[in-house]
Amino acid sequence: RIAFCISDKISDRKKIVKIVKDAYGLRSKFLHHGQKVDDLKLFSEFMLIAWSFFDFLIFLSKDHNINSIGNFIDFIEKRKYS
Repeated sequence: RIAFCISDKISDRKKIVKIVKDAYGLRSKFLHHGQKVDDLKLFSEFMLIAWSFFDFLIFLSKDHNINSIGNFIDFIEKRKYS
């Protein structure tokens, strides 16, 4: 859903999905195995994606009156298939 929110281009969406999955993998290694997280480039890319997503959510709540998770899901589903 993050990818659908912050990009209209398929190639960008695929890149976003990969970055989020890779960042989640780092999180899991840290939490479950105590491994050090030293991939600052990946972390920076993920944080930019997260910031863009939250900025988009603010835009939705203000300009499209999206004020519930149900409304958000409906909006994303319409965006996904348009």
